Amino acid sequence: MGIREWVLPNNKALKWENNISEFLFDIIKNRNIEKKKIKNFLYNDKIFSNPYDFMDMDKLVKRVKAAIENSEKICIYGDYDADGITATALMYSYLKKKGANAAYFIPDREKDGYGLNIKSIDDLKQQNVQLIFTVDNGISSEKEIEYANSLGIDTIITDHHKPPERLPNAAAIVNPHRYGCKSEFKNFSGVGVAFKAIEAMEKGHESADALLSQYSDLVAIGTIGDSIELFDESRYIVKTGLENISGSKRPGIIVILKRCNLYGAKITSTDVSFKIVPKINAAGRMAGAELSLKLLLSETEEEAEKIYSEIHMYNEKRKETEKKILLQIDDHLKKNPYYKYRPIIIAYSKGWHHGVTGIAASRITDKYGKPSILITYEEDNARGSCRSIKGFCVHTAISSCSKNLDRFGGHPMAAGINLKTINIKNFEDDIINYCKIYGDMPYPKLYLDVNLDPSKISLQILHELQKLEPFGEGNPEPIFYIQNMSLQNIMSIGENKHLRLKLQNENSCIEALYFGNTKKDFLYEIGDKLDLAVTLNLNIYKDKHEVSLYLLDIKLSKINMLEVLKQKAKYEAFKLGQVNKEITKSAYFSRNDFAAVYNYLKKKQSTAHRIDIINYKIGWKEYDIFKLYIIIDVLEELKIINADWDSDKFEVTINKVNKKIDLKSSHIISEYFEWRE
Repeated sequence: MGIREWVLPNNKALKWENNISEFLFDIIKNRNIEKKKIKNFLYNDKIFSNPYDFMDMDKLVKRVKAAIENSEKICIYGDYDADGITATALMYSYLKKKGANAAYFIPDREKDGYGLNIKSIDDLKQQNVQLIFTVDNGISSEKEIEYANSLGIDTIITDHHKPPERLPNAAAIVNPHRYGCKSEFKNFSGVGVAFKAIEAMEKGHESADALLSQYSDLVAIGTIGDSIELFDESRYIVKTGLENISGSKRPGIIVILKRCNLYGAKITSTDVSFKIVPKINAAGRMAGAELSLKLLLSETEEEAEKIYSEIHMYNEKRKETEKKILLQIDDHLKKNPYYKYRPIIIAYSKGWHHGVTGIAASRITDKYGKPSILITYEEDNARGSCRSIKGFCVHTAISSCSKNLDRFGGHPMAAGINLKTINIKNFEDDIINYCKIYGDMPYPKLYLDVNLDPSKISLQILHELQKLEPFGEGNPEPIFYIQNMSLQNIMSIGENKHLRLKLQNENSCIEALYFGNTKKDFLYEIGDKLDLAVTLNLNIYKDKHEVSLYLLDIKLSKINMLEVLKQKAKYEAFKLGQVNKEITKSAYFSRNDFAAVYNYLKKKQSTAHRIDIINYKIGWKEYDIFKLYIIIDVLEELKIINADWDSDKFEVTINKVNKKIDLKSSHIISEYFEWRE
């Protein structure tokens, strides 16, 4: 994770109401929940909207019932991610239970692409399908549905993606985002919309609660997997679904829980996001998503175990493939640092697995703090995955370059593109030009919820936090801000893959776990005064309940990360050749400046470094960080040191120098800056 701006809690004045604790209210007031909904959000959020408020729901019910009565063959046409797979499993299970002549089809990510396609419709015609029922796709398939109509196949669309201006000519289109749709709530996943369709078909037969007891485990997995905002009805469905996952009777889910060491435990949205969903997505990324669907539909644990083992193999293969892509990109950026200074990171290569580029792009964006676009190509055709940071709409950016694209789609934070290989360079140039016109790129941010006095940490606080669950999009797990803690001890744990830190202030002593960090990479020293961004978690060991602190980020207490990012942006502008007087007049250099930096690096050359920490340790002001970047460059230019950068961290090797070096001979200094003795 690169340098981020720490956005402190919003202390906006709101009247403390609803008979809730001040601790909870401090969190909630930063989440833009309407005051009239706070009590319901915490205590009584049982919400069901009328499924018939969805436009065309009556048409859907009538057409499906006719198909069941006439034994028409119905094909559930899904998608290859967790939302589409769970929606397919949900609708297929329901229709089979109702005695329908039902089948399913999940497109292959590589061969078929997203959504309906002509070849698949031809195949379904050969199988005597008379009704295609889409879940989590179809809203943009005007041409394909017209083709299905010409073959005598009706189509029902259930989807939650933004509709185009011109809708397909389908028998029914159920989508909460349709213009004129009266559904009170809009934040449904694809599986959520499919569930509302089942609710409509069962209206008067089974209650919504009864349907949730049967299907909410699937709906919760798909909703969390698709990062849907957890408010109102979706929140209640997920809350119920998490309880039902723990006690699920589906052999496939039971096997997932056992293999992920979650069986018998209370399941959280974090468990679903980071353990269950990746397993369901794995097959669709590396092979065929139908394997994951078969896992969810399996009838015995023995059958599910065999399928899970195959999926696990694909997941391990996915991890290895992702690792190779990331190493390639990091190596490219080290050899060609110019490309990491640009406002958006763009990388492309022949043969990258398209099913993995989206995850890899997310990792690159997290690491470098910038939007990223990764493109893989084979022969004439290329496909790309785009990821962004809050405040920069990547969908708008790629829309501005649409003349180079065959297809594109997505939303502000993520998008996908298809283009001809020959157009990749033109697309890259246009995106960079768009960013120049756009102006300053927003900085990556870490949003903190509450200032927390470490002496107040208790099991009671954890009990209060449970009222905010489930956490997810729109309602993230709270991040607590703990200030001015002195680092007392650094201990390696978990085969030296993680750290346990001991910290204290005048009133408290705490321990915090820092996962995925080693002593070699750790940037701080005993005695440093640190600010912490942490989550609070329950740890149970031998029936003993304790609060564990998980570190998300650390910084020196005296450092203003926003100023650090401003100085970094100034340096990157300089490296891109955007040289002006405002940049160069902000720094001048002397031998003493170089001596201070060189002596520090020589003393600390066995440790990892970050520019803001060096700046503070040698006693400079934050606005001197730009100057420090330049000094590191000059020392490298004159071969006094080698700096091995990895995003914002770097390691230093001090070179043996046999003669006195004139620092003023540096091209960087002589060309752009002023020297003062």
